[in-house]
Amino acid sequence: MQMGYSDASSRSSSRENENFLSGIGTEVIYLVPDSLALNVKDGYQNLVTFEDRALTDIDTNIVILNLPLDTPLKIYAYRFEDAYSLSDIDSVVRTPLSFGISGSFIINSATTSITVSLSITPNGEPGIQIKEPTTSINNLGGSGTFTINLNTQPFHQVTIPVSVDNTSIATISTESVSFTPTNWSDTKTVTITGKTDVNYSDTTTLGVSIGPTSSDDGDYNQITETFTLATKSSPITPVNLIASAGESFVSLDWDQVSNATGYNVYYDEMSGVTDNDSVITGITNDNYTFSGLLNNTTYYFRVASVNSNGISALSNEVSATPTSNDSSQTDNLSRGLVSFYKFDGDANDNTSNANHGTVNGPTLTTGKDNISNTAYSFDGVNDYISINDPFENSDNFSLSIWVNTEVFTGSFHGFLGKQGDNYRKPGMWLNVRSKGLHYDHYSTSGTRFSGTLSNFFSSTETWYHIVWVKSDNESKFFRDAELISTVTSPSKFYTKRSTPYWIGKIDNYWDGSIDNLRIYDRALKSSEISLLFTSDQN
Repeated sequence: MQMGYSDASSRSSSRENENFLSGIGTEVIYLVPDSLALNVKDGYQNLVTFEDRALTDIDTNIVILNLPLDTPLKIYAYRFEDAYSLSDIDSVVRTPLSFGISGSFIINSATTSITVSLSITPNGEPGIQIKEPTTSINNLGGSGTFTINLNTQPFHQVTIPVSVDNTSIATISTESVSFTPTNWSDTKTVTITGKTDVNYSDTTTLGVSIGPTSSDDGDYNQITETFTLATKSSPITPVNLIASAGESFVSLDWDQVSNATGYNVYYDEMSGVTDNDSVITGITNDNYTFSGLLNNTTYYFRVASVNSNGISALSNEVSATPTSNDSSQTDNLSRGLVSFYKFDGDANDNTSNANHGTVNGPTLTTGKDNISNTAYSFDGVNDYISINDPFENSDNFSLSIWVNTEVFTGSFHGFLGKQGDNYRKPGMWLNVRSKGLHYDHYSTSGTRFSGTLSNFFSSTETWYHIVWVKSDNESKFFRDAELISTVTSPSKFYTKRSTPYWIGKIDNYWDGSIDNLRIYDRALKSSEISLLFTSDQN
């Protein structure tokens, strides 16, 4: 008797002409007595000796069997991915993709046709397998791959969306993958690539979602898998490296890198600097000054940022040639200089503005260069020097001053500033308790900006070069050309042109010496501050 075989009637009418055995290389049908109590999952090996068996014609979906009359029967079906003969199946135990068993039925002499329902079940649990990447994603373009597989053969195509939860730090190679009954056993590979020059902490993670799947096969519809991928924030390459040279030194400046804990500076006397050249490590600020260099020799520099995850690529290369002091260097330091008090025998302003100081008590003394009559000594009681208000604008300024304290007693000792108007003008004190630099100014609307940099002063009878740079809403404080602190400050500062500015007092008095005061109406760069520091020492 010939049996025409078709798939379950639950398939939609739009798929009536579908190849129901798509992706199947072999289907074998076993005809056995209904009395046989064999679990279909136990395999086909024990069915060979029963009523009949045959291979289904994969092209026509027809199988031919010899059916005994008046005997309760049932059908076992096994499907395999590869094409086998019956002898192939008998000779080696092979693992089926899927299997099924029918209900009981009987054929008699009056039977002209019969419908037997056979439900096919995958050999395994339908689902998706994910092999996660073994590497982390980083912000230097590093990548990782993961794979997707199906557990069992689906009856219909399965489409699986793939996405990441933070596209600002990583991209994904495809938005979806698909499997069909024919290629269901293929492995699909997806690549995740970290975006470059993106800052984030090492605690940042990347969530990866696989699914929810979509398929007309109910076993493969709405399946979702997720995993979390670690990220690694490698240091970003510094940018905008610049160099300026002076007498036997070169000062470097670059833009701060937010995820860096330090910097390396590589240098050579030939262009084409690499990380194999001489290097200075352990730099914590976004600037560095090389001293003791040979004048009239050109040096080349590149900088890299550093954190716990490694060292960045090298920055742009710059060069500079130290030369002996000449007018070109001092001309740069003259730009924006509104007042300059050398205190060499008097308190006159050494700029064309001639904003000369009025001396009220302090006496000439030995200066920072150990030369007599090149600085003023203040008694901490009532000595001070008065000048006209020097501030040309309310946006930016730079105050450069050399101070030497004789005492760590009392509470505060002001050395530059002014109080008594509506608000204080920009001022600086020694905070005795913390040996700190106390700073203070007000916005034009009266908001106070103040703070203390503890342990700024380490000893008495020591000259300190102090520079306060205010640029828009940022204030930087330098000691001996080293950046000590950067803080946020009001964008506008209060001053009053009709009232004076004091050297050696504010609301209390300075007990020590003061030398070389410069006041600028612009924000100095750190390289210029290094040049000031070095040129003042020379």
